[in-house]
Amino acid sequence: MLYFSIVLSIIHILHFVSGGVPTEAPTIGPSTLIHRYSFEEPNGAVEVYDSVGGGDWNGTIKNAAHDAITFSDGGINFNWAGSTAPIPYISLPADILGVGTTECTMEMWMSTGNNEPYARIYQFGSIAPLTGGGSHPTTGLYFGRSGSKMKAFLKPTSFASGSNFDGMVDVHLVIVHNPTAGYCKIYKDGVLLELFTSWTTISTSLSDNYLGVGNWSPYPGLMGSILEFRIYTGELSAADVSANYALGPDLLTPMPTMTPTGQPTSLPSVPTSLP
Repeated sequence: MLYFSIVLSIIHILHFVSGGVPTEAPTIGPSTLIHRYSFEEPNGAVEVYDSVGGGDWNGTIKNAAHDAITFSDGGINFNWAGSTAPIPYISLPADILGVGTTECTMEMWMSTGNNEPYARIYQFGSIAPLTGGGSHPTTGLYFGRSGSKMKAFLKPTSFASGSNFDGMVDVHLVIVHNPTAGYCKIYKDGVLLELFTSWTTISTSLSDNYLGVGNWSPYPGLMGSILEFRIYTGELSAADVSANYALGPDLLTPMPTMTPTGQPTSLPSVPTSLP
């Protein structure tokens, strides 16, 4: 436990003294973990399990034939075969972010291969995938590649993060959407990477929600893997981002607290791994 505290202290010190790191905006309100996908299913599964929200919020696997989606090493692999192949993706239930979405946070551990521009890690919107026609969706929250860089979107607002999208290996990414305070944040490996200060509120229902695909027909599929994907209501604080990065994808905060004799006095309220 002492070692864990020292590690977190070092991370916090580095976060505040590192040159070139964007100025942190104040955190508005607490966060609550509402959905957690750990992707420990076997190959051939047709759903991914939500260990926090429960079975009503399981995701449905689409276009997984010919190993387009596989599971290995505790994660899900998106293996899109190119422009003539069906795009593999996960369909999440409607309104998974709630109706009239305000503050929310997406957290993931993942790796990326060589992707085409406009590949999406997630897209929460109101148009079904591959049927968006000749114009971009006008409402939604998206995160993926634009050109060669990461890009977060809240239509009609968007911004690029300035960090390369391809070639990431086991990175921890956190995207905070806070339209009430008017900003979006991207954290990478526990450190604030981008702060964008012109963000608006989504007032409509988000009925079409996906991992691994966008909801405009020209968008490509994702080449990459996700070890874990989490959704929070509210904003995950900088301290929690750093703590989660230190813990990795298989554990949840809070950690057990210890008495002077070394016996745990409390345990996490949520299981630290799937059954």
